Amino acid sequence: MFKTFEAKIVYLFTILVFTNIIVYQYVMHMTSIQSNLFFIGLAMVVFVYRLLVSRISINMLLGRIGIWAFLYFSILTVYFILSDIGKIEFEYYKELVNSIIIVLAYYWILSENKTHIQVARIAILHATIITAILLIFDFFSPGIILDRSSSFFIAGRASGITLNPNTAGSILTLGLIFSIDMVPKRLRLLFMLLIFIAVLVTFSRSALLLYLILTVIFTVQKKISFFSLFVGVISLSFFIGIMLTFVLHFMKANGIRTTNIEERIAYIETMGGSGNDKSADERIHIVEAAYELFANNPLFGKGFAATALWNHKIEAHNQYMNYFAQYGIFSLFMFPLLVYLSTKGAKNEAKGVAVAFVVFILIKGIFTHNILRAYFYLIIFVLMMNMTLVSIDESQQKEIEDV
Repeated sequence: MFKTFEAKIVYLFTILVFTNIIVYQYVMHMTSIQSNLFFIGLAMVVFVYRLLVSRISINMLLGRIGIWAFLYFSILTVYFILSDIGKIEFEYYKELVNSIIIVLAYYWILSENKTHIQVARIAILHATIITAILLIFDFFSPGIILDRSSSFFIAGRASGITLNPNTAGSILTLGLIFSIDMVPKRLRLLFMLLIFIAVLVTFSRSALLLYLILTVIFTVQKKISFFSLFVGVISLSFFIGIMLTFVLHFMKANGIRTTNIEERIAYIETMGGSGNDKSADERIHIVEAAYELFANNPLFGKGFAATALWNHKIEAHNQYMNYFAQYGIFSLFMFPLLVYLSTKGAKNEAKGVAVAFVVFILIKGIFTHNILRAYFYLIIFVLMMNMTLVSIDESQQKEIEDV
């Protein structure tokens, strides 16, 4: 499975993106190479290799991924040209174009090859386990992976080398969708518990919610047993009800501020009624601001990078409102279209993965605006699309053989 050069590149590319190690090394000043330059350079190596040694199918350029890339790039470019082009606008545009390059490059790497798809999923499994272990270690030994003086350090919340607790939670839950089938059934309960503990120490509300939803989906799909679900519910009650008290005591004893965590716990316990969660209040305020931009410009939006250049500190924590505010109705050709093209017609095992993926990504879009910019999301879209297309080809081939 790992014998060919391309298979090795698939594994390397996938695990480096999914662990976030390149970004971590750059931020920690371990290397001077920016992550986007590293991955684009790696992508160019693959492109040249396939051009000289192998072949790039015309379907890869004119198929589903080509349709999305062309529409997305065209809309971005037109809006960019019509904007007041400055340094900030150019950097924003360059970041988005880099994302398109990564999508195309990873598609060329996988090349609708079943072996490459399996290698990618194994890499995701390994990356998910590594991330989970590092998060648990980071939680009980704060300051070792991320220095406490770092701007990325959030007291009491583990982020590991992902640099952000919410990103860590997303990587774990997304990794769970694509790696659960790679784990033998007898070990899936242990795997699920490991991921749950790692998600818990990030204190990411969206990740905890998605973990519970995925657990139900896996149970319905019979990927895990009802016993596993029962154990999961008991574990959830145990860790939140009992262990949390120990954890908070442990952090306070080690001089770690727990205000942020206590606010999040209160928010969850009261189903958002505590009114003391500053993070949640800020997100609601920003989404309302983005909606106001969209309401004032429903057809074409406010314009390129409108939510990146406004007076608020951050963009809208909502993929839908962030793009509706900027591009109006044209945003439908961005995130929603990519979700549709990635999963349309999925068969057999790919269909089960697609169901969990669509539920995950549509809900996750409510909590983040970085889905079309973060590389780990982008390569997952490509992997899902490859799984879908391969499953369709296999289904059609089986129909022909049965005739």
